[in-house]
Amino acid sequence: MTTDILDDGSSVKVCTISAGFLRFATLAMFLSVLGACGGLAGGSHSRSAAEAAFPPKPRDCKIDVYRDHPPGRAFNVVGHVVVTIEQPPGTPPLDDDSIITSALPQLREGACDAGADALVDVVVRPGTGQMAVVTAQTVRYSASR
Repeated sequence: MTTDILDDGSSVKVCTISAGFLRFATLAMFLSVLGACGGLAGGSHSRSAAEAAFPPKPRDCKIDVYRDHPPGRAFNVVGHVVVTIEQPPGTPPLDDDSIITSALPQLREGACDAGADALVDVVVRPGTGQMAVVTAQTVRYSASR
């Protein structure tokens, strides 16, 4: 996770999670609950989120953004990017468009790190206090450029 300070004084936290890691984490959580209930004996292993399916691209790579609709071509989800926007205390809340605009550089950087071609389903989720969370799926086109 990285933290960046924006020009307006707000801070942004970026966390990149690969699709493979999310599948593993979901399975691990399920197996942990099942094991706690006595339905499974044994242990589990973990896999690093850094073990991405695709090599990272340069941090300034071109990333298409599809906020309200999917790309017009076939794609595969390669991961998710989560960016936290924190506003200085006492400032008026930002609207969703302003929050997404503030988060886009970090979202794009996370997509480049994941080896993605685009961001889809870019959504602002409510946070607490002066904080908002922006999530997006990172995707790779089926016939990648």
